[in-house]
Amino acid sequence: MKKLIFVSLMICFLGCNEQQHKPKLFIPYSKINLSIIKFDSNYSIHYTLLNNGNGTLLIDTASSSCGCTEPILTSKRINPDDSAFLTVNYKPADTGYFNEKVVIKSNIDSLFSIVSFEGRAIK
Repeated sequence: MKKLIFVSLMICFLGCNEQQHKPKLFIPYSKINLSIIKFDSNYSIHYTLLNNGNGTLLIDTASSSCGCTEPILTSKRINPDDSAFLTVNYKPADTGYFNEKVVIKSNIDSLFSIVSFEGRAIK
């Protein structure tokens, strides 16, 4: 009986301990408005990725759906209370309004996070 109680307490302790060591991704400015930009120029958009949780944040990928957008991470491993940077290089594919998104896949509960930027490209 004592063995059963001990095993039950250990399972409860390990389960509670696991809950406490989770990463939490916080992006202060996840939506950026570039306003009006030149069509034939290159731009770099910068995002800060903060880990406000108690576990290590592991970023698997940062990807976009368009060839005009290239995400670059400074680190794929972010310790608790630390940060990394995501730079997105962008060259407008056409003139007019744009709204680009970068999907960040990581080990947080929601699995995916999205950053975006928008504006209007002119000649």
